[in-house]
Amino acid sequence: MKTIVTARHVMGLRAAAFLTAGIARVPFWKFLLTDGVTAMLGVPFSFALAYFFTDHVKAIFANVHRIERWIGLLVMLAVAIAVFITVRKRDRHVVEEVDGPTGRSLRRLVRPSRHAPSRR
Repeated sequence: MKTIVTARHVMGLRAAAFLTAGIARVPFWKFLLTDGVTAMLGVPFSFALAYFFTDHVKAIFANVHRIERWIGLLVMLAVAIAVFITVRKRDRHVVEEVDGPTGRSLRRLVRPSRHAPSRR
């Protein structure tokens, strides 16, 4: 039921909620009841917000346009940092696989086998 309630209020997830409820074998009456109750609460709330804040929309958009470049820059910086950390962890993991956890090269740790073919 949490999925249906959440999907009802998140744009783009509503159609997927119908599919998910069907796959999860949610009874139709339960789905209909949950979807109806959330619609009866969510739709009036959305209209009330739109009614009371209509006059402030221009001011809100002006503020958003003023700071959207900074938000974009911060998002790009966060993505770059995340990529850097991920690549660094992956590289460190690869080095540990090759050198082992001690940091020594594997050549020093591997002893020659007694049954190795002789070189002539």
